[in-house]
Amino acid sequence: MLQPNQLLARPYFKHPSLKVFTRKEQLDLEKSIALLKAADIHLKNSEQSLKAIAASNGVSPQHLYEIIKSAKATQASKDTEKAAESSESTELPETPLPGFGRKTLFQACTELGLDPTTVIKELKTIGISVTSEITIKELAGNYNKTPQELYAVILGITDAK
Repeated sequence: MLQPNQLLARPYFKHPSLKVFTRKEQLDLEKSIALLKAADIHLKNSEQSLKAIAASNGVSPQHLYEIIKSAKATQASKDTEKAAESSESTELPETPLPGFGRKTLFQACTELGLDPTTVIKELKTIGISVTSEITIKELAGNYNKTPQELYAVILGITDAK
C-alpha cells in the first residue's frame, strides 16, 4: 500500500492518465471509475490525467487515490469478493465503533466491509445527498441526526439488501 509521501516518488504519478495509473497500481479501471463517480468526482474519460481530474473537482491527486485504492484488481481480491457474495453477510455491530463520526462515509463503509458505492447510491435514493469529503458527523448534522442515527440508517440499507 502506498503511503502519501510515496505517491510523489513514483515517476508515473506526476501526470498519468487514470488508465495508466490504475494499470500500474494493479487497480480495476472500471471499479475505480465507479468509485470516483459514487464520490461525486466528475471525469470525462479514463485518458484524463489524475492531475486534471483532481483540479477540475477541487481535490488533490492523493484524495483521488484514497477513493480508488480499494479497487485492487488482484486474483486474491476477486476470490474474496466471490466468497463474500456466496457466503452469508457478516454481522455489523449494533452501534458504531469509536471515531465513526470523524471518518468520511467512504472510509467508514470500507472499514465496515460495505461497498461504499452501493451505500452512497442507496443514501441518495432515500434523499440523503452525499459528497466524497464530508465526514459522518457533518453528514448527520446536515439532516439533524447524530452519527449513531446515521449508522442505524446505514444498517437499515444493508439489511434491506
